[in-house]
Amino acid sequence: MIRIDRICIWLFLSALVLLLVSHKFLKPVDESITVFLLGIAITDSIINKRWKNYIPLWILIGIISVYVVYSLTGVHFNTTRYVLTDALIEIKPYVPFFVVLGISPRWTDGDLRLLQKCALFVAVITIGILMMGPTKANMFFEHQSFAGLIVYICALCYWFSCITPDGKVVNRDKLIILLIMSGGLLCTRSKFYGYYVLGIFFMFFYRPGILKQINLKHLAMIVSLIIVFIAVSWKKFSFYFITGNSDTLNPHVMESFARPVMYLHGVTILYDYFPFGSGLASFASFPSAENYSSLYYEYGLNNIHGLSPDMPDFICDAFYPTLAQFGIIGVILFIAFWVYAYRFLRTMIRKNPMQYINQFSIGALIISAILIECVGSTTFVQPSGQVAMMLLGMICSLAKSVPDDATIENTSSTISTDNKKRIKI
Repeated sequence: MIRIDRICIWLFLSALVLLLVSHKFLKPVDESITVFLLGIAITDSIINKRWKNYIPLWILIGIISVYVVYSLTGVHFNTTRYVLTDALIEIKPYVPFFVVLGISPRWTDGDLRLLQKCALFVAVITIGILMMGPTKANMFFEHQSFAGLIVYICALCYWFSCITPDGKVVNRDKLIILLIMSGGLLCTRSKFYGYYVLGIFFMFFYRPGILKQINLKHLAMIVSLIIVFIAVSWKKFSFYFITGNSDTLNPHVMESFARPVMYLHGVTILYDYFPFGSGLASFASFPSAENYSSLYYEYGLNNIHGLSPDMPDFICDAFYPTLAQFGIIGVILFIAFWVYAYRFLRTMIRKNPMQYINQFSIGALIISAILIECVGSTTFVQPSGQVAMMLLGMICSLAKSVPDDATIENTSSTISTDNKKRIKI
């Protein structure tokens, strides 16, 4: 059999290190990795007869193929080249997750040490660039917000690499993780503050079953977390959904509402093109801006500053409006995917919470960070999102080997058959 699990791990490590250049200087890296991962899955299916391991991937390819046909025949707002380009872009975050989940690579101690070094290397360099100021950060990473997310991903990778065999993380490593995440605050983005708060919560306060054993102390902690989260994110929420570039809500200043307009018309498109949406390369995606989609003329968006053919800068500025291309069906599938991914995390935390609390926390933070990023960024379909989804796939793959009978290890780290005790959440 071909040892593709080793290839998968090395590919992940390479993608992590290449985050230093893939956002600005080597943009085709994530597309290349997507195609390579597809090749790995096909090779594994043909040679090693493991096609059943990739059933979710084949379903994904089937769904995107249907949308390609629909986009070229049912609606047709763009050319074949850009429809196919958008198809590749839209599956970029899902392919890494499903392929890694199918391969289920197992990390050796040497692999984890190397991951730890790679995460520290990328984090230190990125934080160093952030310390030079926004201009330098934008020069290296296209935008400082990407640098912040790279640092956060490095913190999660380091966290994953230092989990001990009994499922714990020593205080020294927790301090290092906190320092790495704190370095990301230099990006000064409101959304980073949001998942930074969540990171602290999961690292120091989260306990399995916390919601089922809630008391006044827990309630106060959760309310405080919500208040802090809203406080640090309110400015960005207001910018995207209420005031735009204005200090107050002013519907007559349309040029300050490019981003909110994309959200509003995204909802309209869901209604007008029910149930499959406007099709690939038609709305809020990079190909729809590069080869200006005729759909924008239909809704008069070509007259709005930042959405016009001459200046389409704000068209591909957030991921959620892109879902209008896939209609209500696509929205349902998007939600179903995250439910599917979370079920793997839930399996780990329910069957063996003491062993997998850190893996669960990392997975939950990846999902939270991506969902937050999608509000005002297309990170989900960019290199950072790809690395995050590969890490999520590796964590979720652990759920496949979690035994139904979870046990508590004794102090000597050996399992005593006479003292097995089922953990109840």
